[in-house]
Amino acid sequence: MALGAGLLIALALVIGTLLARASAQLQPDDAAEIERINGIIAKIDAALALPDIFAREPAKAGQLSKARSAAVEALQR
Repeated sequence: MALGAGLLIALALVIGTLLARASAQLQPDDAAEIERINGIIAKIDAALALPDIFAREPAKAGQLSKARSAAVEALQR
């Protein structure tokens, strides 16, 4: 399970970084982009829901939290 959790965390971090770069171009009526961002948020939520993520890897958990905030902010634009 640790390997799967690590891969999920890495994926969420990469996606969060890409999302932060792309969010400036998000248009409110872009349904496909909104759906994609919702999927990213779901993946980040899954990583943050790991029982010991904050104790085991606090720095990564913090990065995931920031990436999630960026995704939510992109949806609000």
